[in-house]
Amino acid sequence: MADLLDKAGVKSGAVDVSFQGLDRPVLPQTPAFIKSLKLEKARDKDVIVAYAMNDQPMPMLNGFPIRLIVPGWYATYWVKSLNEINVLNEPFKGFWMDKAYRIANNPHASEQPDKLAADTVPINTMTVRSLIVSPESGDHVPAGKSGRSPGRRVRWRQGHRQSRNLRRRWKHLEGRESRPQLARQLFVASAFATPGLPLRLGRPG
Repeated sequence: MADLLDKAGVKSGAVDVSFQGLDRPVLPQTPAFIKSLKLEKARDKDVIVAYAMNDQPMPMLNGFPIRLIVPGWYATYWVKSLNEINVLNEPFKGFWMDKAYRIANNPHASEQPDKLAADTVPINTMTVRSLIVSPESGDHVPAGKSGRSPGRRVRWRQGHRQSRNLRRRWKHLEGRESRPQLARQLFVASAFATPGLPLRLGRPG
């Protein structure tokens, strides 16, 4: 994306870049689906305009002929069938940025159903999450046997090192736990943003 902006010759004073695809709303009163990024984010080296997937032309269902890719951000920004890019000298005020797809303006983007957040921002980066996929809740592992589960102590350091080479991807950590006595155990997965607070998901096993 940065290459396209450089080739277009962005003038001083530009602040936002808007993106629109070929999709059109079913109902005439529905606002056109246009998303925007701050200029500095649009220039991020990871933000690209993709025309191929797996060495093949972009499939129709995936956004043929070209699609905006914004790694680490929710797919609402991954505009399919991209056909219009505009550089703006003022913040974009479209419906899908100002009214819809907004989240609470706090570290975890959290709010209560009976008390919705008054201070909101456009949805943006994906929240760091961690989860245990095996054993599943309610599974039984015989005493004295080794059960496969993501191991916080066993592989946490190695997973942390790998994260530098696996930016914005799923990280798979696997470890083995052996419990000699029959007992109900609680396994907890924990992930940290940098900087940020841990988000935890516990599952009794």
